[in-house]
Amino acid sequence: EFGAHKGDWERLAVHIQDDSIRRVRFHQHSGSYTKHRQDVEFYDLTHPVAYVGQDSHGSYHDQGGTGNCMYFQDHRRFENHRLKLESWKFLLNSQNRSDELPEWFLAERVYHDGFEAPGNLRRASCTEPSCKGSDKWVKATGTCTGTACGCRKSDYCEDVAFGSVSNKKPCDDSWYNDATDTIWEGLKYASKNGNVDTAWSSSIYCLCILASIVAVSWAQQIAHEQPWR
Repeated sequence: EFGAHKGDWERLAVHIQDDSIRRVRFHQHSGSYTKHRQDVEFYDLTHPVAYVGQDSHGSYHDQGGTGNCMYFQDHRRFENHRLKLESWKFLLNSQNRSDELPEWFLAERVYHDGFEAPGNLRRASCTEPSCKGSDKWVKATGTCTGTACGCRKSDYCEDVAFGSVSNKKPCDDSWYNDATDTIWEGLKYASKNGNVDTAWSSSIYCLCILASIVAVSWAQQIAHEQPWR
């Protein structure tokens, strides 16, 4: 059955300082993002809640998900209480070498989020970036145009280590998002003032500029990756 294989959920990381949870990092197949404590839901005030995607089994901080294939949109099925797992009751020490461990604990593989099986971990999560994945994000539609968008929901950008004590530092919007925001705001302003023709003319003009920028950007990327000989 699709999505039923064992031990391939995407992990969570919890940053604890002075006996208090400071932030939580949620992982998906092609990215991850970190939320500050105030933006995380808690069970019994002590256990951070993660909502798991039905098909991608990515972990998320919210119930969201419209069910399509876009990043962040996998169904969470949070309304089915039979699927709730109180995971803190089933913790295993990563240094455990018992003969009775589950098969996935020492699996010889690297999972989609880039980490090894729990028993094989050789790196400290606190030194990892706070997020991973910054493909194009379109604020007007709330969608990601790529496959790795974790940083678009992160309270801390990738240049901040997860174990850092720095304040919030979200990732800056890309120029692509800046351009689409400009078009969106222009449309709303012109429509509000009753000049729909001007709004559409302006939007078409902006779209042409955006298309030109994209074409130049792609050409530069291709030239950089495959220089002419």
